[in-house]
Amino acid sequence: MEVGYKKIFWGLIIASFNLKFGNITILPAFIGWIFVFEGLKNMKTKLDSKLMKKANLACIILMAISIILEITHILDYKVLPYSVIVFMPLISAVVELVLFHTILESVVMKFTNLHQKDNVDKYIKRDRRYIIFQGLAIALYLMVCLNIETKAIYIGTIIFIILRIYMISTIYSLKKENYEFTELA
Repeated sequence: MEVGYKKIFWGLIIASFNLKFGNITILPAFIGWIFVFEGLKNMKTKLDSKLMKKANLACIILMAISIILEITHILDYKVLPYSVIVFMPLISAVVELVLFHTILESVVMKFTNLHQKDNVDKYIKRDRRYIIFQGLAIALYLMVCLNIETKAIYIGTIIFIILRIYMISTIYSLKKENYEFTELA
């Protein structure tokens, strides 16, 4: 599972911190999502297959959205109507919520089966925190999209950045966990 987590970790870094020079992107976000997808494929047999299919689908959607956004950026935003472009980050945030929640849910199931109560509690807490703050950031961004409160974009963006770093650190910590069966006391 360590190889899968490494790919997800590096994929998230690439998807989060892609470099742009004018209209050219050196490492576009979709390459990062490809890494995440490959990492998920590596863990398919070790985690709940139903949940992994859901995570894979979410990752494919994120790849598609990032490719569309990259093409619209290269073509100077003339391909899609403005109203569609405005809602794309919102859709991405919702799909990311599904992806990360699904990964953490499958990990919690794995630790439950291995009788690792401390890890179960640890990752349930991380998942809840993520859901609450991602939901808040989505709500703030929706307020901006609907022209209710335009200044909410600043708080929402900061929350999105912090949450991405939070997920990168969570994946990094998952890579170091022990996935061996623990005897019940």
